[in-house]
Amino acid sequence: MNSGNGSDLFLETLIDEGVDCMFGNPGTTELPLMDALVNESRLDYILCLQESVTIGAAEGYAYATGGVGVVNLHVAPGLGNAMGMLYNIKRAGTPLIVTAGNQGQRGQLSEPVLWDDLPRMAEPLTKWSYEVRRV
Repeated sequence: MNSGNGSDLFLETLIDEGVDCMFGNPGTTELPLMDALVNESRLDYILCLQESVTIGAAEGYAYATGGVGVVNLHVAPGLGNAMGMLYNIKRAGTPLIVTAGNQGQRGQLSEPVLWDDLPRMAEPLTKWSYEVRRV
């Protein structure tokens, strides 16, 4: 599957690490990831209709399987809605990978309510927080 784009490389990395399930509440910024998932049969994507539910489902999955939960959220409001559950995850020490799409530079100006500094926003409740800007 490895076409060299960021979404394919990300999914391939998850699969190489034994991940077989991902929970998410995607939006338009996650469309490349959704497109990559269409062609990836080794990874299930479970759609959740609210961010806290997404985090809770991934936490339950991590506990049930002994593996890592993987979450995909949509922009600043999505990450913001998940923050309460991220607090619980941090306190419990649950192994979780959380991704969130972000608006491009154009969106920072035209839709500022959807944009924020996501790494800084997540930093207090995560072990490591980083924004991939180029693949």
